This record gives sequence, C-alpha cells and structure tokens, in this order.
Amino acid sequence: LVSILLLAGLQLTLPAMPMAAEAEPLASRNLSPLYANLGVPVLRSASTPQGGEWHASYRLHWASHSVRGTGRGASLEFDGETQRHDLSLRAGITERLALEINLPLIRHSGGRLDRVIDDWHGFWGLPDGYRDDQPRNRLRFASTDQPGFALEDSASGAGDAELGLAWRLLEGEPAIIAVFVQAKFATGSRERFTGTGDTGVSAGARVSLPRCFLKALACHAQLGLAEVGRIAFAPAADSRTAFASFAVAWNLNERLALIGQFDAHGVVYDSAPLDGKGAPLWGSLGLSWSFADPWTLNAEFSEDLTVGAAPDVTFMLGLSRRF
Repeated sequence: LVSILLLAGLQLTLPAMPMAAEAEPLASRNLSPLYANLGVPVLRSASTPQGGEWHASYRLHWASHSVRGTGRGASLEFDGETQRHDLSLRAGITERLALEINLPLIRHSGGRLDRVIDDWHGFWGLPDGYRDDQPRNRLRFASTDQPGFALEDSASGAGDAELGLAWRLLEGEPAIIAVFVQAKFATGSRERFTGTGDTGVSAGARVSLPRCFLKALACHAQLGLAEVGRIAFAPAADSRTAFASFAVAWNLNERLALIGQFDAHGVVYDSAPLDGKGAPLWGSLGLSWSFADPWTLNAEFSEDLTVGAAPDVTFMLGLSRRF
C-alpha cells in the first residue's frame, strides 16, 4: 500500500495524460462478521456505463477485527481477519440501463496484521481497544447468545453473488441521477461466514455532481433500503435496513484523485450484545490513479467511526479496466 501511494505521488510531477472518465467513489464495504454478507450495496457513480461499454474490476478488501461485547447474560467476540476478493463486471445494456454482476471469494483467518495495526495506533496515539488483551494472529468469531455461533478455524469459500440494474434518469449540469436495484443470492456458506443462507434485495437512488462547489471536486451520494433476508444466528433480527453513502473526489490532475468517503447503514439486531454500540458508520480515504488509459488502480483504508460496528481497520486495493 505504501509503495502504491508513493508511486501515485510521483504522478503529480509527470506530464498529464487525457483520462476517459472521472474517478469513481470507493467501493467500501462493512466487513464486520455481523454485517459483511447482508448485501448492502456499495457506492457507485450515478454515471452508468453507456450502451456497449464494459467496466471490469478486481478488488481486495482486507479487514482486521477486534470486538468484545456482553449483554443479557451473553458474550460476543470477534478477533481475526477477513479477506474479500470481488470480481465485478458492469455493462451498458442501453444508453441509460446498466447491468452489474459481482462474484466474491471470502476468507477468514487469524491473519498477520495485528502487529502492523498495533504500530499504526501507537504512531498516531490512537486507542488500541481490546487488542492488548487478545492473542495476536488468532481467529475467533463467537457468540453465546441463542442460537449462537463459533468459528475458530480458518474458513474460506464463495460469497453471496450480487446482480444489479441501474437506470440513469438524468444526466446534465449540475447533476447526474440514477435509480438502482440489486439482488443477493445465497451462494455463500453461513457456517463459514461467507454468506447468510438467504437471498436479499436492495433499491435506492444515486446522485453525482461532476462539479461540486469547485471545478476540481466531484461529489457522489446514495440512499436506499435493503431487504437482507433471514440471519441464521439471529432469527429475531430486522430483515430491513436503510443505507447511505457520501463521497468527495478531489481531482489532483487528469490521472490522480484523492477520495474521502463516509458510509453508514442501520442496526438490524434488536438486543445486546449483537446490536453493538449503534448504527455502523465508517470513513474511508483513498487514491484513484489512471496510470494508463483505460486502466485504473485504487488504494484505500477505512476506520470504524462507530467502534465495534465495523472492522477496526480495512485496507483495499483495486484494479479496473474499461472496454
């Protein structure tokens, strides 16, 4: 990640190249084991691919968990790491209608980020939470609430596949507006925490402002409602949750953009310890580098702003290409 940021920084001193598209918002996800597989849509630009255009991308999300909680005589603990690999394809069916397919591969393990994150927190003077009390590089996802769950051995497999449609309602100055619907399929395993064991559907609206207050800034936002289906380890959980995202992209030059983003969704669990400390909210900061048209490289990290409701730290690396 550091190498990529340094390479991207060098581009500020190089001659500019024309870029075919402005920077997309960050495809940031809440990889908490409580929420990762609910199918909450990631933020996309309202400017969908036009007829005949294809956008292919690969993204790696690498999250570290450190959570403890108690309530109603039950306990909850998340200690470990999650790696999620997303292979996505977006295609313009008509000038306004676009299709998106996302195929995830998920792995949970003890990982190797604990020392790095401890040093990161120490350098910035950030609190280390429960990390001082938990063994390093251990996997433990466990709840004693009924019916409860326990995962202590590394597990991996296909996640819940996603299929979406987006319809661009308006494109012009100053805004681009689109509506979308997304379905989630039960292709993952609830026992391995790679799926929920149920289907889901989401719908919402997206707005993009190519010139947001300043010429070099672009803004993206989405708002919607997700029907997440039944959650096996929490049968009483709410099956619906609202979600929202907002991103600002600062185009440093024709190839490089700095992106800041906030994502949030509602709490679906109705009681402690699963309900955590409020609605999940996390912030992300990333770089988008169009190093060679039509290729784009993305690097980002995110931090939980509602402690315990999202991963402690998540790193993301992505590569995309337009056709």
